Amino acid sequence: MFRQLDEIMYVSDYPGYQYLSSVAEKSMQVVCDFKEMGSTKFFRLNDEKVLKWMCFKVEELRKTLVTLDKNFAARDKKDTLTDTVSIIGEYLKEEPWLNLLCCELRIDLNKETKALGAESIPSSEEGNLLDQGKNGNDAKTTGTRRQTNKKAKLETNSQNIKDMFSRATRRKR
Repeated sequence: MFRQLDEIMYVSDYPGYQYLSSVAEKSMQVVCDFKEMGSTKFFRLNDEKVLKWMCFKVEELRKTLVTLDKNFAARDKKDTLTDTVSIIGEYLKEEPWLNLLCCELRIDLNKETKALGAESIPSSEEGNLLDQGKNGNDAKTTGTRRQTNKKAKLETNSQNIKDMFSRATRRKR
């Protein structure tokens, strides 16, 4: 069913939504079919366009994560892709979007996350300690050895992807 942009974006008790109309109209064309009748445009969600857009976002996030963490970059593409879909999946409804995305990318998220839970992936701190140990800097490693006992805390139920990335970049410093 085709609907007008105002009808789709309407938020009761918040008249400011109208200021987004000019930006939203261009963005809606990425994931929607549209028809023009006179000067009015009508939109309808297109599942294929949404899926294509989500696949693009998964790949962009995967590329970004690979550049942020050398341990993430060292893993194979299927594992990094699974992790990326898992991150994006926190913001999607499982039915239909997450399942469609997994099907399109040929990922069984349940199977992959169970396998990843069984193996231990070293955090970036542990990787740095291994590098220091190779250099023979025993004085430095004794002071930081206590940190290796700490497991990297996994982010769960993140509400804001921007917060998640800012926490990740603060940890790297």
